[in-house]
Amino acid sequence: MNVFEALQYPFQDKEWVGKTLTAALLAFIPVVGWIILLGYGLRVTRQITAGNTRLPRWVNFGRDFSVGVMVATGVVIYLLPLIIFACLTTIVWSIGGGEILLLFCCCVGLPLLIYILIALPLFYSATATYAVTNDFSAFFDLGDRINDITTPPPGRVAELVLSAIFLLALTAIPGSLGGAVALLLFSDPVLACLCLLVLLVPAPYLTGILNMANFHLIGQWGKIIEVRR
Repeated sequence: MNVFEALQYPFQDKEWVGKTLTAALLAFIPVVGWIILLGYGLRVTRQITAGNTRLPRWVNFGRDFSVGVMVATGVVIYLLPLIIFACLTTIVWSIGGGEILLLFCCCVGLPLLIYILIALPLFYSATATYAVTNDFSAFFDLGDRINDITTPPPGRVAELVLSAIFLLALTAIPGSLGGAVALLLFSDPVLACLCLLVLLVPAPYLTGILNMANFHLIGQWGKIIEVRR
């Protein structure tokens, strides 16, 4: 597993400028654009697993959207505890304030971290398998997913988890900046608008690039699964 290869991947294509700018524009469109990016990302995974290192062309947004809906459903399946935690965090903060929120996070933080460490390789395995087989049941076949992550050497699984956490942490940066700007709107709307203008281009661009890198990493894992099978 090579996270730096994944980060370099979006820029190695001769047509990388147009393709990455298209991804940035889609990242700027809530929900619909994000789902299209997931569908495109699955095409990235398929090409990397097959040994093709070029960026896929943007040829059919409708097809990418329909495939992206399936990937998004898979994301929800594996990240459901995190989604519930985010909702509960908002509720606890609104009811009890900062001190209660801190206590709540301390109580659930460790179990949540353990779940992330287990769920990440399972999700990557499910996505890689779905990319190759086009069988959505890959997201539900937990026995096969566990087999995928326990058969390779443990070092490979550790590399996958660490690389995935690193890329996901980078991907969270644009969203975190957007959340900070949203909070700033209540205290200083003028400064918030200025920050929004500054982030208008780089944040969506970074999101699109990191989406490609994440699915490249899934493609790397897909190669390992294919060799084993």
